Order: sequence, then C-alpha cells, then structure tokens
Amino acid sequence: MGVNAESYQRLLSRSRKYAFGLVLANQQTVQISSDLLQEILRNVSTLLSFNVSHLDATKLHKEFLLSMGEQADHIPTDFLQTLKVGEAWGKIGSTVFPFTTMLADQNPDPIRAKEVIERSRINYGMPAIQPATNGKSHFLKNPVQKPVEEPKIDEPVMNHKQSFPDPSKVF
Repeated sequence: MGVNAESYQRLLSRSRKYAFGLVLANQQTVQISSDLLQEILRNVSTLLSFNVSHLDATKLHKEFLLSMGEQADHIPTDFLQTLKVGEAWGKIGSTVFPFTTMLADQNPDPIRAKEVIERSRINYGMPAIQPATNGKSHFLKNPVQKPVEEPKIDEPVMNHKQSFPDPSKVF
C-alpha cells in the first residue's frame, strides 16, 4: 500500500472525532486500492452513486440497505447499472433513496452567464497574467471592478419538511 493510501486511511479513521468533513469522488472503484475502498466505505455516512459498471455495482450495492417496513435488503446491482443521466442512488446515514439531479440549462442566458463569471472573478479571481513571448509573464492592469447585483432567486429552496421519494416507487 502506498503512502497516499495510508494517509487517507489514517485521515478517515481519525477525522470523525474532529467533525472533519471530506468529499471524495471517483469514477471507478478499481482506481482505489481495495484496502482504502473498504476504509472509505466503513467511515462514510453519505454515499452517492450514479450509473456504474457491473464490477462497481457488485461492490457498492451492499452499501445501500433499503428498509421497507420490517424487511430490509440491499438494492439489486442492476439498480446501479441502469441509471439514466442525472439519476442516482443516495445514502445518508441509514436512509437509502433514489434521486434525480437537476441538469444545467442547455441554452443558458448569456447575460446571466456573464454576470456569474464576473461575480466569480470579483470574489475568487486572481489578477490576469499576460504570457509574454520572451518567456516572462506579467500581470495585466487590474480592470475596474463594478459591483454586480446579487441574483434574485425565483424558486424557493427545498426546505427540511419536504420528503424524499418513496423507495418502493423507484423512478
């Protein structure tokens, strides 16, 4: 096992007592050593899975224990293999549920996009660097930064009283 895997294992096993939150994302489980994958699965309370291969589905479906009344069983592997774009299975604590993500607008408003980009530059940007032909870069003069109005939210944010879909009525 490599040094990075050992560091992650130590971090995962000790971080909970410090209320340390960590987001780990991967496309395939084979990219992670089996020891590290087991350590991750033993220590996380939130797990999201989008469409995965058969190999990954056989490893991950055991993490999704679906309770319906007095009965509980792991979701079938094909539940993780047949998800469409934007569909996923989630687990928070012991609650397992299917969900659908919101897809980004495929025809975004160019004015709104410009506002978001400008707001990001103001809040998080670094001065632009001009690459030079002589191999030395130099900073551009800071552009005049105009305040950008906060966007107005048209739709209400989901509140805690809204519930997740009934797991027995999957997609």
